[in-house]
Amino acid sequence: MRKIWVNVNPWDKNIVTTALEGGADGIMVPKGYSEKVKKLGKIQTVSEDGDLRLGKDVIVYTIKNSDDEILLNRQLNDYEVFFPEFNICNNDILVSKNGNNNVRVFMLENFSTKYHEGKLSLTVNSGGNEYDYEFDVAWISRPLSLSNTTFAEKILNNIFSYEDLAPLRDSEERDNYDNLVNFWSKYDRDTTTAFNEVMNEFYLRVDKAAVKYKSVNEINGAETDRGKIYIKYGEPDEVERKYSERGEILVVWKYIEFKKEFVFADASGLGNYSLIN
Repeated sequence: MRKIWVNVNPWDKNIVTTALEGGADGIMVPKGYSEKVKKLGKIQTVSEDGDLRLGKDVIVYTIKNSDDEILLNRQLNDYEVFFPEFNICNNDILVSKNGNNNVRVFMLENFSTKYHEGKLSLTVNSGGNEYDYEFDVAWISRPLSLSNTTFAEKILNNIFSYEDLAPLRDSEERDNYDNLVNFWSKYDRDTTTAFNEVMNEFYLRVDKAAVKYKSVNEINGAETDRGKIYIKYGEPDEVERKYSERGEILVVWKYIEFKKEFVFADASGLGNYSLIN
């Protein structure tokens, strides 16, 4: 049975909270932080003073390899690695014997940015024998809006032109997540990693807009006028609230860097803001 482990080193309370809420099975933390984890929730910890102790119950190996096929050229004499379980976390892969607390950890450098989502194979060389394993590379903190490919593609109409979206429209496989990833690849600022920061930022904004700017008339805030402007330009530098001569509530967003100003009006007083300028 697959388990999820999360490495929180250096310590970050927000990551621990997210791991607990996401159903993680264990958390790796620096020495002295196990009790802090326990105060946040009931979960197994890996630390020098945790439930599983580094150096005794847990052994760490570092693998420096950006290829999908990884060969660990080590003699693993202290523990047997037959029929292990793979436990995935955002920076680490933990391998444990069934029915035993002994755990071996394979540390892959830049794991969360180097490898694409999907299958990744690991080959362990032990005592002259090779053992091949496959596991899933998951984007644990992937924006919620990306869970629905149809919606993720539709929301692109708010900022991209009809011509820009031609590659998605002309694809033989519509609503395909891989097509969406390929579309965003041309906007990736760092092609040395699999992680696309621009794509991530865009859909994080979609997630926030969907909740923050929803109204009585539009339950999906990403489809409102304020939501669309936020997705395109981000948080405004200045926000001004005032009333029009007709008593409408006006909200003015100012973007200093872009030299732009947007005025939204709420004629009903129910939070249904429309872009008027």
